[in-house]
Amino acid sequence: MNIEYHYPKNLEKKYMGSILEKKKKYIFFIDNKKHKVSEEFVFSDYSSKEDAYQEAVNYKIDWNIKNDTIKNKFRYVDDYVLVNLNNDKFMKIDKEDLRFIERYNWKLQNKITYPTTFIPLVKRKKEDVDLAFLTFHEVAIGHRNVNHINNDKLDYRRKNIELVTEHKKNWKNNYLNRPLSSNNSSGFNGVYKVKTGKYEYWQVRGHDYNGKKINKKFSVLKLGDMNAKSQAINYRDKYIDNSYCIKKPLK
Repeated sequence: MNIEYHYPKNLEKKYMGSILEKKKKYIFFIDNKKHKVSEEFVFSDYSSKEDAYQEAVNYKIDWNIKNDTIKNKFRYVDDYVLVNLNNDKFMKIDKEDLRFIERYNWKLQNKITYPTTFIPLVKRKKEDVDLAFLTFHEVAIGHRNVNHINNDKLDYRRKNIELVTEHKKNWKNNYLNRPLSSNNSSGFNGVYKVKTGKYEYWQVRGHDYNGKKINKKFSVLKLGDMNAKSQAINYRDKYIDNSYCIKKPLK
């Protein structure tokens, strides 16, 4: 099955190679570790200088498509767009946000899970003067702290984005989205099987949204292993995962 990709129109930012004018000709030029290209378009071979330049542009576009070097190619899927980042990673965006794909280059930096773009110092806003790299939500949404409702940090569809405070963002990262520890057998952060003497429990540990410590045990002897585990997971879901919805503090 062939996938139909679309390509940004920004030749300077998205396409590899330069078109140089030199001695009555244009030269499409690349010289790096992977590619070395030098293709000439002599003015006298064309009806006009402008035609020679257009032929050089067409060559640049075709060369980049053939070598799959165009940054942020994209394809339409239902009512959203999948945008290629790097390392075969794609982010989801709404169609109306394609203008930000055209304007900036987006990729995943090392150890950064959000798509970022580099903003040159002279083009940065005053409040962003210390930031070399900006995330997609900072540029497209204008907010530094967002919550991806489905926990997919590459899903930037507006219906999946919730603006949050720094507190909520840190709380989610610390208690909801952190990787499972190697000794976790429940499949859920904060839910562990523990043994006290000869008795076993499924225990819930963590902090709710307001900072209150959560520590609750469910006896395997009284409830059975599966039921104790299920009740522990439900307790965590209510008093940790959804604690920001609770109006009254947990007693």
